[in-house]
This record gives sequence, structure tokens and C-alpha cells, in this order.
Amino acid sequence: MFKNLKQKCALVFLSATPLSAFAHAGHDHHSNWSFLIHAIWLAPIILVGYIIMNVMKNKKSPSKGK
Repeated sequence: MFKNLKQKCALVFLSATPLSAFAHAGHDHHSNWSFLIHAIWLAPIILVGYIIMNVMKNKKSPSKGK
């Protein structure tokens, strides 16, 4: 119960925090290239999440060949 509560609290806190608070020196969210830079490191994370979801979905569905 508390684990779920901690996750929800962290999500609310992080979503309410402005992006400038996450930035450090040399990290410009207002740059024209910022979307591309973030997409480059987010793409593998999204791909892995998609693969994991498909693997779990295939494990849950009964095989029709047997």
C-alpha cells in the first residue's frame, strides 16, 4: 500500500516541478535541438517498454496451436 502511495506522491511532485529545475548548467530546454536530443535517449526506453509489454501480453494469452 505504501509503495503505491510513494509512487503516486513522487509522480505528482515531479509533474508539478518545472523542467528548469531538472536542468543543469549546459542543459538548455529552450534550444532548437532539445527535442531531438531528448528523443534520442527516450527512444530506446520506449522501445524496451513496448517489447516488454508485447512479451508479457504473449505470455498471458493461451497458445492456440496446442
